[in-house]
Amino acid sequence: MKLTIKTKLILFALGAYYNIMNSKLKDRNLVVSLSKVDFIRLVMSSGVVEKQPRSLYKNLETLEKNKYITYDNKSLVFTDKGRKKFSDIENELMPYFKIINTIKAEDVAKYAKKPQTLFKM
Repeated sequence: MKLTIKTKLILFALGAYYNIMNSKLKDRNLVVSLSKVDFIRLVMSSGVVEKQPRSLYKNLETLEKNKYITYDNKSLVFTDKGRKKFSDIENELMPYFKIINTIKAEDVAKYAKKPQTLFKM
């Protein structure tokens, strides 16, 4: 089954959360676990998705039914299929993130001349 854009966003958010949080703990030999309720709260507070919690829960159920994630011991876990799909989405989006990070960098002036400013009318 092909994933919708919203479902891909949910899968990406879960993968990004795990990547970022686990990278902070990699030297301690620990991994993060996240429950459905906590993940739904995280997505709702981010403001990226304008859905009701019930529809987010349904998206998670769809991902679970299609074997992208499992709900193991009260925490969301990627399957091999889910991890591969997350990696595909991440690789697709990475060029956009690199552009944004380059523009945000303090030394952006070395890539281009000083940006021109104009009065707003």
